[in-house]
Amino acid sequence: MQDNDIDGSGKAASAVVTAPQTVADVQHTPAPWTVQPDPRDNGEWEVVQWDATKPTLDEPWYIAACFDNANRGTAEANARLIAAAPMLLEALDALLPSPLCGESWGLPDDETVQIATTFGKLRAARAALRVAATSARQGETR
Repeated sequence: MQDNDIDGSGKAASAVVTAPQTVADVQHTPAPWTVQPDPRDNGEWEVVQWDATKPTLDEPWYIAACFDNANRGTAEANARLIAAAPMLLEALDALLPSPLCGESWGLPDDETVQIATTFGKLRAARAALRVAATSARQGETR
């Protein structure tokens, strides 16, 4: 398998994706992301961002569409998990300091470390996980 074999096919990917160094380097659609059923009533769910600076905007910024493959009823739950991504990213970045998690330390993966953090950061991480794991029957739609 090649280093840039992203899908396991044995073929080199056309572009190598490199991870950003910090969360500040991440360029994605700003939060909050919300979930709504596709207006065509086809069982699909959309992850969107309504631009708060333009309250008269009729169309949201589309981030993702989730389909209910094989009628498993997972489209809404998948959309809600995707919509929680910005909150998860922010919470984990606040919880895990970059210098501690740097690859240059050469420590084994099973090395125990103490992390100086606050209960507020731990609560934010737990809240983000709770949002990501929320049942498809709960949560908000626009």
